[in-house]
Amino acid sequence: MLTSYGHSDITRLDHLQDAHRLIQTSYPPIAGVVIGAVILQDKLFDNCDLETFEAVLAPKVSGINNLDQIFHSQSLEFFIAFSSLSATLGNAGQTAYAAANTFMKAIIACRRARGVSGSTMDISRVVGVGGLRRAFEASTRGDLQMERLKRKMAPMSERDLHQMFAEAILAGRPSSNQNPELIAGVMTYTDRAAFQDGLRGNPRFFRFLVPTSGDAADESRLGREGRSIRGILTGGASPESVSSEIQLELIEHVRRTLRLGGEIYVDETKPLVELGVDSFTAVDISKWIQHNLSLDMPVMRILGGLTVAEVVSQVIGGISD
Repeated sequence: MLTSYGHSDITRLDHLQDAHRLIQTSYPPIAGVVIGAVILQDKLFDNCDLETFEAVLAPKVSGINNLDQIFHSQSLEFFIAFSSLSATLGNAGQTAYAAANTFMKAIIACRRARGVSGSTMDISRVVGVGGLRRAFEASTRGDLQMERLKRKMAPMSERDLHQMFAEAILAGRPSSNQNPELIAGVMTYTDRAAFQDGLRGNPRFFRFLVPTSGDAADESRLGREGRSIRGILTGGASPESVSSEIQLELIEHVRRTLRLGGEIYVDETKPLVELGVDSFTAVDISKWIQHNLSLDMPVMRILGGLTVAEVVSQVIGGISD
């Protein structure tokens, strides 16, 4: 596979036309187009000046307009616009960003009406990678914004993103009868107060407020939460029982940290980063292990691909030592 890259101003039609001509003369036929251009300059609408608003709009609005003009009638395998879940759910300070993403969805709808390929992906927060993470880390408001997003957006792994991209290719084809607007990562809630906090009680999203289950599994979970982990370690139980109990406790802590509903299965054989653990939550898990088990678990080790089962195995090894 040959990979190359170049610099071009997506807001300038002449720049894109030059790049298009270069690709046509130097490479095989273009199979698909993806637009992921973004500028993040969050401001509350009342405080947002025209210059900032237009700066956020430009790469998405002008960008997709220009690409649509170049590939207006050309048969492509895919024409995918990267949008954000904040365009669907809303997010404080991101009016311009949501407007730009919504405009792209309108262009995609026009393309489908013309009988050519087109789809959009409303992406949630992808853990551990991406420009969104870097933008938050560089911002003085990053921690606050990330906490807000955690209340409404379920995390996505890189693998989830790949799966969504594959589905967007299929959904965007002219022959497809699927909705070309893919949305992923809306949080589910079992607590009305959390729903009010996360989605502002918006009635459009009531389907994501699910009743609390009262089955035996939940009762067992609540019983486990009430027991002391230190009591488990000092109670003379077999190593297998200790390992099982610590794993159950760790899974429940991961579930609470990621705000996962009780109906969501936490796979102990899946890497924690794929469950949604990022640098923030990895620090929390490391502190939890230190507090409850008096062991050091480096954050980078958690982020390095360890599963719940592997963390427990290393913890048990540390206790034995």
